[in-house]
Amino acid sequence: MNIRKADFNDIEKLTELRIAQLNDEGERETEDSRICRKAARRDFSCLSQSDNSHSIKKALKDYFCDALKNGSAEMFVGEINGQIVTTAAVCYYVLPPSFKNPDGKTAYGTNIYTLPAFRGNGYAKEVVGYMLERVKEKGYKSVRLHATKMGRGLYEKLGFTDDPDFMIKEI
Repeated sequence: MNIRKADFNDIEKLTELRIAQLNDEGERETEDSRICRKAARRDFSCLSQSDNSHSIKKALKDYFCDALKNGSAEMFVGEINGQIVTTAAVCYYVLPPSFKNPDGKTAYGTNIYTLPAFRGNGYAKEVVGYMLERVKEKGYKSVRLHATKMGRGLYEKLGFTDDPDFMIKEI
């Protein structure tokens, strides 16, 4: 499998896979979620109207594009014969410093997904391992993530441990 950092040419596929992940996790778009997105944009003029121009697909494309431009997140893809079959992403942000995290730098793993036909082959483990190396290169000391039931075993094998709110791996 070829693992690489995603680029602008991957936005369509990243969006498609994120939607597949949300669906696999049982999350569906509802009128309430459309209203929340409108409120986040502070666009209160049409809260009760359907607005396909701001669908989750558009919101995800905007997110990936912005993250690639400003470096607030990095997305990684695993390819087999040129087909993206697995993804992982990491968001970078700074929290107020604490005793455990004196510089406040925080990495959050997300968007870890493998197409169903390719599961069970270790591809997610490879792409998450690649993500962890990148986080370490950037000087972050740990990675947090939320784990689904399906992903928990993988993260434990990679050294993540339970924290009150997250699974966390010190690197």
